[in-house]
Amino acid sequence: MDIPSIDALHDAIRHATGHADDIVRLKAVGGGSISQACIAETSAGKWFVKLNRAGLLEMFEAEADGLCALAECREVRVPSVIGTGLCGDHAYLLLEHVDMHPLPHGTVAAAAGRALAALHRIAGRKFGSEFGCEFGWIRNNFIGSTPQRNRLHGDWAAFFGEERLLPQ
Repeated sequence: MDIPSIDALHDAIRHATGHADDIVRLKAVGGGSISQACIAETSAGKWFVKLNRAGLLEMFEAEADGLCALAECREVRVPSVIGTGLCGDHAYLLLEHVDMHPLPHGTVAAAAGRALAALHRIAGRKFGSEFGCEFGWIRNNFIGSTPQRNRLHGDWAAFFGEERLLPQ
């Protein structure tokens, strides 16, 4: 897949951020096999951009929802979602750029482990089901580019079995 024209990417970033700054540098970055990713640098800052086919916009919208939910755990640093949309023949997910660094051994790594544990202690939301279900999600999402159902279930084993194992 090719990266959309620089003008189309300018327009998408301007629309999502409200900044009229031009892209001064665009750098492709690796790390994924499903979407293309790049860092767009403007005078207002850096943005992380994921790109894929326009037909996969829903995948990016679901990812944005998931990132916003993860950000509710203050102990874990999650990039802010700036926006999603279409850019020419491409769908995009625009995120705050976060400089990533390897964690040193010792106390910082232990703090990362505690933060991950805090994330997993967040109780599931009740979504108004008459069964009081707690396992699932408010929308279907994707694993890679494969759709993933998230119907609500009253216990984790039923959810995992029916929504994760059976589809495989």
